[in-house]
Amino acid sequence: MSGAHDNSSKNDPAEAWRTAVARELKGASTAEQALVTRLLEGVELAALGFATEEAGSREDASGMPGMLPYTRGGSALPVRRWDVRQPVAAPTPAELAPVVAEELQSGADSVHITLDAVAQAGLEPLVGEARALAGVRGAAIYSAPMLAEAVPEPAAVASLRLDGGAAFLPVAAMQAASLVQEHHDLGEADLFLADPLAALARDARLPVTLETAYDHLAALVRWCGRTWPQVRCVRVATLAYHDAGATETQEMAAALATGVAYLRALTERGIPLEQAAAQVSFEMRATEDLYVTLAKLRGVRTLWAQVLHACGLAEPPPFIVVEGEVGVLDRPAVAIVGTRACTAYGRGVARHLGGALAAAGV
Repeated sequence: MSGAHDNSSKNDPAEAWRTAVARELKGASTAEQALVTRLLEGVELAALGFATEEAGSREDASGMPGMLPYTRGGSALPVRRWDVRQPVAAPTPAELAPVVAEELQSGADSVHITLDAVAQAGLEPLVGEARALAGVRGAAIYSAPMLAEAVPEPAAVASLRLDGGAAFLPVAAMQAASLVQEHHDLGEADLFLADPLAALARDARLPVTLETAYDHLAALVRWCGRTWPQVRCVRVATLAYHDAGATETQEMAAALATGVAYLRALTERGIPLEQAAAQVSFEMRATEDLYVTLAKLRGVRTLWAQVLHACGLAEPPPFIVVEGEVGVLDRPAVAIVGTRACTAYGRGVARHLGGALAAAGV
């Protein structure tokens, strides 16, 4: 039977899609070959999948939403909305304040502030060499009054995510002092960004020994457990690895290895495993390659669930913060605006423009 009269694919959306793609590709490759991304390590990522009779069953490796291995999400219901976080930068609290106010008024739920070299090195502010480092590579915030100066109102302190590198403990104490004074009742959030291994990967050194940094990490976890049990204070960030050229697979491996290292360090210091695991959140880089980014996030969520399962825990999937790649905004880009009632001419023009732009690497 000729293709013009073949109705065998009408009831099979997957086959109908393959037929349409084959027609567009004119036999150059199959639909699966055309839309498979091959990573440097040889891992193949399929761009699309189709529901089957086995979806969500025991034979389906992705499982059901809200169930192990959490590949398809931590809940069957949309119970958690996105936290829109905006990185901001300025050397002084006075210069930060209007920027923070503008971002929060524009819809951001939280803002990410990297502190300067003085704070991250744990130096005494404005003494000796610290004078020349004030405001370098971040904001010069060294006390609760200076922190209050950087926000439009006291309540906004809860919206700040302060990155103090390896000096996370005094930074957390500074922010906590403001939060306790304002009697904030915090819900689930990754408030304190304690991640000494990320600081070591980024700066190649720490102001204290790694064992001391782990002691500080355990002290912060204990305090959070008593004060704000739902707050996550242990961050596993892979931005330094990504920005240094790591592949997606290497970035995932770094995330898992760091998370396991923190679990070991915390349990060795008397923190119950369940409490330690509940404190961990992840931060990863998102790029313009949507499918690869989603596969990376799903992979970390699934593999971390397997790590915890191997430890005897049935924890929900990790809290993942995704940071965009700002450099994408500087690259050439073209947006093609579509319509739901496209004419044959419009489809032809879009196909021609899209093909030409893709061939040019745009």
